[in-house]
Amino acid sequence: MRFSIVMMSSVLALMLLGNVTHAQQLSKGTLSGTLVQGSAMIGSCDPNPPYSCPEADLFTAPADKFLVITQVCGYCSLVAPAGRIGGAPSGGQCIRFDPGLVIDPGATIKGRSAAGGSSAFPCTVVGVLSK
Repeated sequence: MRFSIVMMSSVLALMLLGNVTHAQQLSKGTLSGTLVQGSAMIGSCDPNPPYSCPEADLFTAPADKFLVITQVCGYCSLVAPAGRIGGAPSGGQCIRFDPGLVIDPGATIKGRSAAGGSSAFPCTVVGVLSK
């Protein structure tokens, strides 16, 4: 049972991050490319069933470049075309992805609220555009 869970996790990771070897340009252990960020203020989650949480577009990668996400900050989780990725920062802090999460060219990254209450909360994604 444990082997099948590990195997399924590995297959899922390869499906989601299949472009890792082609997307990242590493130089002395760091990414090279153009540093970018996208931000949005996102409303709070509905506390009533079905407990939906609003989403907002944060960044769309150019059609000819990969986006390598290095951080997400605020009160949100990231949503890629394949679904939710990463965790939600607690208390408005940042989560770092080292060396990064690779997103295909032309893909849009969204932020999904992870906060309750009656206010809008910030969500920011930071990354590197790479060939």
